[in-house]
Amino acid sequence: MKSIISAFFKRELTYRFLYKTDLYIIILVPILNIISFYLLGKFANAFSYFDMDVSAIRFIVFSVLIFYFSWEIVNNIISSIVEQKKILMHYLETPATIYHMLIGSLFVGIIQSFLFMTIQLIILNDFMNLNLSIITFLFLIILMTLSLISFIGISLIISGLSIWIKRTNYLFEISRILTIIFSAVLYSPYVLPKIFQKLIYFFPPALYIEMSRQLILFEKIPEIKLLIIFIIFSIILFLVGYFIFSYSLLKARKTGKITAL
Repeated sequence: MKSIISAFFKRELTYRFLYKTDLYIIILVPILNIISFYLLGKFANAFSYFDMDVSAIRFIVFSVLIFYFSWEIVNNIISSIVEQKKILMHYLETPATIYHMLIGSLFVGIIQSFLFMTIQLIILNDFMNLNLSIITFLFLIILMTLSLISFIGISLIISGLSIWIKRTNYLFEISRILTIIFSAVLYSPYVLPKIFQKLIYFFPPALYIEMSRQLILFEKIPEIKLLIIFIIFSIILFLVGYFIFSYSLLKARKTGKITAL
């Protein structure tokens, strides 16, 4: 009897907790948000020491605007995968159709994002007197276009994992929070631990946000070296996403099913 009770509690506290509920995710998301707000508070307290000729509000507003421009594209692609999983099931034997669907979702996301970014820049230009030069605006367009490579890679990774890995309900939310934290969206990279200050140059979204922020707020043209690093690691991130997504489709075709999202 004792062994039966022990086995019951062991099963309830391990298998059901880890695989049948979202409790561990419900705990993880607030922790990640707390870390993000802690770094934001640390940045706010130390802002005056960075010798920046810009207000903290302006710094954060443009950072969030830059980030959500590209994240809208990620959201659009992933939403397409989640909402059309039945279509994916129907076309498991023709993966080319799935890629066509993704490309369509991608273009919709790009159009929405560019419209959103343009409207926001026009509004903020009136309220904050941006007065961006033509050169600055052109470089911003170039950075936004290049950023699509890395953000498409992220969306392919998340979409690929969502196809065949169970318990991915909060995968998108966690990915978004982690990207915000490690891309220093709400604060300067200088408030991150030193090791992350160096790694930020190898994480394309972080590099994109920092270069765009410097371009909009200080009209500082990105260095050629940073642009090369940005392009190389964006391509690497895209290739990783492509292979993960392709492998997920291959596994789905072999098993004949896609797990619940």
